[in-house]
Amino acid sequence: RERMDYPKLSVAAAPRSPHFLYLGLGSNLGQRETNLEEMAVSFHRFFAESVLLKASSVYESEPWGFACDTPFLNQVLIFDMGACPPQPSEVLSKIAEVEHSLGRVRPSDVRYAPRTADIDILCYNGYVMHTPELTIPHPQIPNRRFVLEPLVEIDPEGRHPMLGLTWKELLAACPDTGWVRLYAANRLATLGA
Repeated sequence: RERMDYPKLSVAAAPRSPHFLYLGLGSNLGQRETNLEEMAVSFHRFFAESVLLKASSVYESEPWGFACDTPFLNQVLIFDMGACPPQPSEVLSKIAEVEHSLGRVRPSDVRYAPRTADIDILCYNGYVMHTPELTIPHPQIPNRRFVLEPLVEIDPEGRHPMLGLTWKELLAACPDTGWVRLYAANRLATLGA
């Protein structure tokens, strides 16, 4: 397997007032490892004040919600969005730009399909919101093993903002029976300051 090293991103050096953004990344088309890297780097470029606090290992999982022969690679990232964090709608807009730049096509008649790039806002700064465009926290977190396993790895005592349960508790109760396996170890140590 190809080693997944990220280019230099800002890495936390000193504690600041945290405005945490949890992102779930996924790819099952093209160069999956490269796609994950590009998602992280491109997102960071849009939000220069952001600091990558933690990156999970990369996990491989079977597709969720549809049948497909190509498994996904998944990863969870935690960013501190800085002293003046952007609004969720701005974050969502930039995520769509990143996905589009990596070739994501959203078929209008299909909800789940293979994709080069998929970025989900899992949780953001304690927001609880539901609009036609965005729901925070992501409503499928409790039902997705491929999200919960990386969350448990990097934030085992973290809690779902609405349910109050830890990621570990949600993983133990997760109804998802799909397979998820470690693909590549955590590369946070390779990030430069």
